[in-house]
Amino acid sequence: MMMRMEEGHYVRMSNEEKETLSHEYEYQVAKDIADYLKNEDMCVMNEEEICFLTVHIIGKRINYISDIESCLVDVLPERIEQLMNDLFCFLNDLYGIDFSNDFYLKKALGVHILAMENRMRFDTYLKNPMLKMIKKNYVLAYLISVDIWLFLHPELNVVYSEDEIAYFTIHIQYSLMRNHFQRKKSVLLVNNLNSSSTELLSYELLQEFNEYMEITDSIHIRELSEMNIKHYDLIISTASITSQNIPVIQIAPILDQTSIHKIRTFFTEIGYRSLADFLVIENIFIKAKFESKQDILRFISDTFQIDYNHFQLKEDVGNMAMEGHIAVPQMIADINNVQELLITLDKPIVWDQEFVQCILFILWPKQFFFKYQELYNLLQKLVNDSDAIEKIISLDDEIQIIHFLKSYH
Repeated sequence: MMMRMEEGHYVRMSNEEKETLSHEYEYQVAKDIADYLKNEDMCVMNEEEICFLTVHIIGKRINYISDIESCLVDVLPERIEQLMNDLFCFLNDLYGIDFSNDFYLKKALGVHILAMENRMRFDTYLKNPMLKMIKKNYVLAYLISVDIWLFLHPELNVVYSEDEIAYFTIHIQYSLMRNHFQRKKSVLLVNNLNSSSTELLSYELLQEFNEYMEITDSIHIRELSEMNIKHYDLIISTASITSQNIPVIQIAPILDQTSIHKIRTFFTEIGYRSLADFLVIENIFIKAKFESKQDILRFISDTFQIDYNHFQLKEDVGNMAMEGHIAVPQMIADINNVQELLITLDKPIVWDQEFVQCILFILWPKQFFFKYQELYNLLQKLVNDSDAIEKIISLDDEIQIIHFLKSYH
C-alpha cells in the first residue's frame, strides 16, 4: 500500500461503500492502524485507503470464525439466506445429499461468501496454503465445492478462485463427516396392517439390520401422501408403492427369509463394489498418445456424448489432476448407472501444472451419493495410493487392469 501511494495510485470508493464499511467493527481497527502509521511518520492514509484496509481485515477475520461461532450471530442477510436454500436444492438434485437441515453449514458458507464478495469486489484474494492437500484428501467434498462455485458464479458474478473452492471444501467435508459419512440409513417403514403388526415388524427389522439402518418413522400406507419422503434414505414397505426420489423395498408383512434377502442384498451391494465393476474393456486405453488435457477431454466428451463446453468449464474450474500422476475428471448426468473410462499415457502430459499419466473418468448418475458412497470412498483411496497408480500405469493389458481394480479394496 505504501509503495502504491508513493507512486500516486490511490484506491477509489463510492460514498455508499465508505458509509457501509464505516459501521463495521474492523473499520475502527483500520483507523487505529492508520493512526499508528501516521504517528510513526510512515504514511498518511486517506478515507478510501482506511476503508480498503477494513475490507482486508474483514476478509481475514471472518474466515477464521468457526462453524459454531458463526451461528451465534445472525449475520446472514436475506438474499444470502435464500441463496443458501437454492444452493442446497441444487446440490440435492445433483448428489442426493440433503444439506438443508445443516444449520452450521448454511451459516459457515454464508459468512464465507459475504467475506468473499468483499474481497473480490476490491480485487483481494485469499490464498489457501493447503490447496493440494485438501483436493487430494477430500475428493468428493472438493467436487461438490466446484459445483457450488459454478452455481454461485452467475448469481454473484465472482471470478474463479481455486483457493476459495478449497475453503468451501473444508466446510462441505465437515458437514459430510458430521451428517452423512458412515451413518445408518434413515428408513421410513410403511405398513398396510395395524399398529401392533408394525411395531413387531420394526423390532424384527432392527434385530436383523441394526448395523445398517434406523427406522426413523413408521406409518400406515394411508399417511404416505402426507409425508415428505426426501428426509429418508430408504422406504421399506409391505405394500406396493413407487418413489421417484429414493429406493423402495417391498417386503412381506411378516419378515421372512425372502424379505431378509432383499434387504441384505440392497445393503451389501452398496458396500462391495469395485472400480472395475463399471469399467468395460472397450473404455480402457493403454499407453495412449494424447498430447494435451484438451485432447483427452474432447475424446471423453465424444465417447460419452456429454457437452464438451460444460465438461471443459467444470474441469478448468475444478482441475481434478492430483499429485501422483493421476487425474480424476467427473461429471453427473441423467443415466441409470455409473460409467467409467480409463486412460494410461505413453508419457506424462502437463495437466494444469501437474504431470499426469493416468486418467480415470467417472460419469455418475444424478443423486448417486447414497447408492455409491462406498465406491467413492474407494476412489478416494486410489487417489492417495501412489503405488496403485504406478501399478496401473505399468500394466499393458486391459484384462490385467480389470483384475487389479476388482481386487483393489
